[in-house]
Amino acid sequence: MSTPIVPSGNSLNVLMIGLGKLGLPLCRRIAAAGHRVDIFSTRGIDRASKSCADIGLGSTPVPSIRSWLEANRSVSSLYMVTCVPTSNEVSQLADTIVNDAAMLEAPKEGPNRPKLHWIDCTSGYPPLTKAIAEKLSVASSEDAAARRETVFTDCAVSGGPH
Repeated sequence: MSTPIVPSGNSLNVLMIGLGKLGLPLCRRIAAAGHRVDIFSTRGIDRASKSCADIGLGSTPVPSIRSWLEANRSVSSLYMVTCVPTSNEVSQLADTIVNDAAMLEAPKEGPNRPKLHWIDCTSGYPPLTKAIAEKLSVASSEDAAARRETVFTDCAVSGGPH
């Protein structure tokens, strides 16, 4: 029997981006595990709303990554899962975050710096994935006291969740 990553009774705030053949089952499993899952679609809020209806389990559509980050500004650890077609889409999402300085703003309350854990499940191009991770690391280290630390994890999937 495996040990859960999150202790029983603790729920994570998760933003899911990419609800295709691989992303939708991943999202369902995250929601079924009792975590709060918000949905963002690069195709717009209507698509996000439809995805929420497909998932059920109390998922909520959000109009933008920025609105989700702002709504969860006081949460010390946030989780964003991407499962999009290529590394190019991941790079565009990273650029959106890096180019809007306010997106990673977070008050430092307590001993630890707030974090955004970005788990990228895209089966992408490794050199570009490494460049994205570096870009996010540099952006979150600028004015570190006022910014949410971004921890980027490459977690590519293939063949679907089992």
